[in-house]
Amino acid sequence: MVTRSSSRRSSESLSSEISEKNIIPPWCSSRRVYERRKPRKVVTCMKSLYPLRENIWEYLNSDKLGDLDIAERKNKKRLKTQIKVKRFKSGNAKLLIFLLLALGLMVGIDTTSVGEECCHRMRHLALALRRAEQALSEALKIRKTVLISQHLDTVSTQTIPSNKVYIEGARAFRGSNTVEWGAQAALWGVVPLYRATPPPDIILSLRRPIPSDCWSIRGSYGEVIIELPRNLRVDILSLEHIRPDTAHSAPKNFTVYGILVNGTWIKVADGMYQNNKAAKQYYHLDPRNSPLQQVVFRVLSNQGNPKYTCIYRIHLYCSI
Repeated sequence: MVTRSSSRRSSESLSSEISEKNIIPPWCSSRRVYERRKPRKVVTCMKSLYPLRENIWEYLNSDKLGDLDIAERKNKKRLKTQIKVKRFKSGNAKLLIFLLLALGLMVGIDTTSVGEECCHRMRHLALALRRAEQALSEALKIRKTVLISQHLDTVSTQTIPSNKVYIEGARAFRGSNTVEWGAQAALWGVVPLYRATPPPDIILSLRRPIPSDCWSIRGSYGEVIIELPRNLRVDILSLEHIRPDTAHSAPKNFTVYGILVNGTWIKVADGMYQNNKAAKQYYHLDPRNSPLQQVVFRVLSNQGNPKYTCIYRIHLYCSI
């Protein structure tokens, strides 16, 4: 009885003999024995992205693990970019600070030299200006003392009698056919704003005259009317100018009229202001022993100024 094991042993012994003795079996038509070749390696075209895992639970949770890996990669990449940006910014900031310090040092060196030069020039100019101011103030003081001395000398040459007193309380206003030099400015020609010249009452002031402290009229003709506080007999009139020797605007020829109580005009004096004499000059009036209500001082000509005439002071005196 042929069993399966015996047949297997017989076939193995036959195959071993054929292979050892190189015997061609009768069933091979080509009489060639084909040697068994090594199996070829099958190369797969695509490799799996997922590694082989022995644990099934790791395989099941692979998607979640992959998402976590991607998030970690993104976080790492973000951190790297942030670190690079910080380094870049810090490097740029350091470079900018270095450049600014270098520029400031260069500018500081230039400005220090320029500043020292400017300070030296400013000190020199300030010293020169201080010296000029001191010289100007000294010159003004000397001029003021000379003018005061000349004024006192010229006034002292003419004096009024002891029985004559100054008439106080009088008022002055502009006469007819007289235009002031510099009229009153008005808004829309109606609302008065300011006066370009002092009022006529300034000629009765007792203070010492200074330049432009006068009442001026246009041209070389005009009159001022002085209203007395009461009816008085006026004996002396004084006319004063600040610098008669150099001022061409001082009055020259003038006439004085007296207005009686009944309104009658009488001529009481004809005079001429001389520029080579004292600044304050006195003139005797002849009212014909009549009390006057007003006195009119009429300017007929001046010392040569064609534009305006200045009247600084006019004082009236009467007997005690």
